Amino acid sequence: MKLGSVVVQTHSLKVTSPKLKKNVEAKKIIMATESTRLSSRAMNLKEQPYQPIAVRFTKQDGTKISYNIGCGLSLKDLALVLGCYVAFYSFLFVFCVILMKGVMDTSDNSTMLWTFNFIGTMFGAAVGIAVKIGTKAQEEKKVAEQQAEMKKMQQADHAVKQEMLP
Repeated sequence: MKLGSVVVQTHSLKVTSPKLKKNVEAKKIIMATESTRLSSRAMNLKEQPYQPIAVRFTKQDGTKISYNIGCGLSLKDLALVLGCYVAFYSFLFVFCVILMKGVMDTSDNSTMLWTFNFIGTMFGAAVGIAVKIGTKAQEEKKVAEQQAEMKKMQQADHAVKQEMLP
């Protein structure tokens, strides 16, 4: 049986237990529905090809005009992208409002400002340390590769010298 691009091999088994028979029959039904679902989806994609959002109209002289909207995206893609932007900027706005509320509540001692300063400094230090560790590891790897190459060259030179000796 073929499911989309996945090939499923079925074997005929002799099942004596009634409980196992029901289980095997249920699996066959599930395989049949998956096969039907995948083939019907492929047919739907063939029948309804991808079409970007466009404004189409016909001029008085009979020429057809089409203006693409949304950089060639479908309506579903455009809604998904716009939804992501709305969610991100909504989160950003709410986060800034909460931070501003904290600053206003602690305006006497500027506690939140000092807290933001400390957290930002620690974050910057963590990023700097991570970058330093990463570059050091890359340099060590490069040095190890160069040493291995030098060792191979020395062994090759030694072999050539051994062949030249009488």
